Amino acid sequence: MPIVGCANWGRRCSITNRLYCSIGRHRSAHEHLGELYLALGEPAKAEGQLATLEDICLIPCVETDDLKRVIAAYKTLVMR
Repeated sequence: MPIVGCANWGRRCSITNRLYCSIGRHRSAHEHLGELYLALGEPAKAEGQLATLEDICLIPCVETDDLKRVIAAYKTLVMR
């Protein structure tokens, strides 16, 4: 699933894309992809990555907590 709008992100986006596509259950890939979606202004897709992380992690994991924190900060900034 290639990320739309990644042209400006160059190498980081390409690496994240390849990692996500090759390792579907890789927690860090989902975390970073969620962060990238927020940077691209697509919070709904970031929330989707969070939901995927919650499915992958049977118990709370650092990646889920980190992405939740970043999404909350994003929402705070957008509401200003």
